[in-house]
Amino acid sequence: MSDAWLERMKRHLAAKDSGVHPQTTTDSASPTTDSPTPTVDSAAPRPQTTSSSTGPLDSVAHATRLGDSLSSPASSASSPTDSASQEALPGKLLLTPNGSVRVIRQVYTTAWPYSARPVEQVLGDDVVSGAKWLKDPRLAGFRRDEALFLDVEATGLFQDANNVAFLVGLAWFEPQGLVCEQLFLEEPDEEPALLHRLLERLEGKRFLVSYNGKAYDKTVLESRFVLNRLMDREQAHLRLLPHLDLLHLGRRIFAGTLPEHRLGTMERSVLGFDRGEDVPGALVPRYYYEWLLNQRCDRIRDVIHHNLVDVLTLVHLADRLLGMVKPGVTAGDPQLDANLGWLLLSSGFKAESVFSLRSALSGVPAEEVFRVAARLESALGGARAPLEQRLQVWQLASQRNQTDPQVAQKLATVSSRARSPRPR
Repeated sequence: MSDAWLERMKRHLAAKDSGVHPQTTTDSASPTTDSPTPTVDSAAPRPQTTSSSTGPLDSVAHATRLGDSLSSPASSASSPTDSASQEALPGKLLLTPNGSVRVIRQVYTTAWPYSARPVEQVLGDDVVSGAKWLKDPRLAGFRRDEALFLDVEATGLFQDANNVAFLVGLAWFEPQGLVCEQLFLEEPDEEPALLHRLLERLEGKRFLVSYNGKAYDKTVLESRFVLNRLMDREQAHLRLLPHLDLLHLGRRIFAGTLPEHRLGTMERSVLGFDRGEDVPGALVPRYYYEWLLNQRCDRIRDVIHHNLVDVLTLVHLADRLLGMVKPGVTAGDPQLDANLGWLLLSSGFKAESVFSLRSALSGVPAEEVFRVAARLESALGGARAPLEQRLQVWQLASQRNQTDPQVAQKLATVSSRARSPRPR
């Protein structure tokens, strides 16, 4: 590690003397490796309830706290080549021609920690078909086997050149189950090893899935590829991949129903899952700097665990959100129906949006009636529906909100057009 890095980290910690967050749950990833490259083992605490290739998860109920779903960790013997400070880190240190990177790998056969259903039922063909109704036509052929789920922890919250991705969480589907692999950078000078491993995992993948990844994760990684002179690799051009950013989709579907749309809020409100105490995102860089300075393992393990749950959440949140985008099926809530109808309409699917908007018009609050009715009229016009159907829209809107002058004016206009003789 260079002296410049240490000095910068010391200044950073001195400037952020804001206390320490309480210690959170321990890491749950059980490490394996599939590379013939020499590795250095470490003691890796493992929860007994995580789903692996050797046995299924017994039962994890929805709306459970993560701390309750983990059992006591078990430790394994460590290699004598590891230092004492590294013994508590999960995974294996992968030695490559480009440097070393710690790889933490686990295979899940159930939808841990959200439910006990098999992963074969997650993101099935009936669910991923919802991607074809989104605005990006490149997502129309979305398939789970060709998708890479991505979540990055970095040394800063902005996209400047000094922002290093020190932990990259990845997940993808293989025949044996859902594979989750985390790449941890023990030393900043070893960054090329992490980036080359990431490029290997990007090979053969046609889709990226993230949460706010278009604005943050993708930008951070591309800047690191540039600075490490790796842009000659086709996989380094992340912006060229069709990208399903679940933050954007979640905002569209749950607009007006949630106070905000952070990933933790979506976990609790949409997936019915509460991970309990967790590392605040603002403290993630600080904990990594502390690790580099004094090799403090407990907090960096919390960060690794935080990243693991984030990546798994991406998979199951994608399953939930894409499953909601189904023309002709009500979401069971007028506001959700209104949001889904607007999503379809703004994506160019006017005829497909009619059912959701019509379902919403009967139940949205009075102050939303004009907005929904206007969108429904636009959808009917795009679907070349008879003028009588558009008149019925405004008649219903007038019944729902008799005091809105915009509704009254629109009803009068459409009624006048309906009474006027049509040219032959």
